[in-house]
Amino acid sequence: MLEFEVNEFIESGANPQALNSLLQRCMDDGGNKAMSYVSRLFEDDYGGTTYKWDLKEPAGFALLYWKQAGLDELARAAGQSPRSSNTNIAFDILSSAASGEVSTMLSIAF
Repeated sequence: MLEFEVNEFIESGANPQALNSLLQRCMDDGGNKAMSYVSRLFEDDYGGTTYKWDLKEPAGFALLYWKQAGLDELARAAGQSPRSSNTNIAFDILSSAASGEVSTMLSIAF
């Protein structure tokens, strides 16, 4: 069910208003498959859309829910799909997590 919803979200134009609910359902599931779905939401290029920070950063930040496994997944995703958006967002998330401060971009997205 979650996999279908993630695929539908990405393929149907990615409605940012539906993202938080989808991420929350993945975190409520809490399993490794759910983490992989969140990673896919972070990695996807959303059809080459120029402004996708508001889609990618919340998904990347949600990976922290899975603690070390989520950090490892964030690093893997940024390394496997090294678009500037992925690496910039990953660095923003990691620096925010390390400092205990929410990034400026993330606070704008929510």
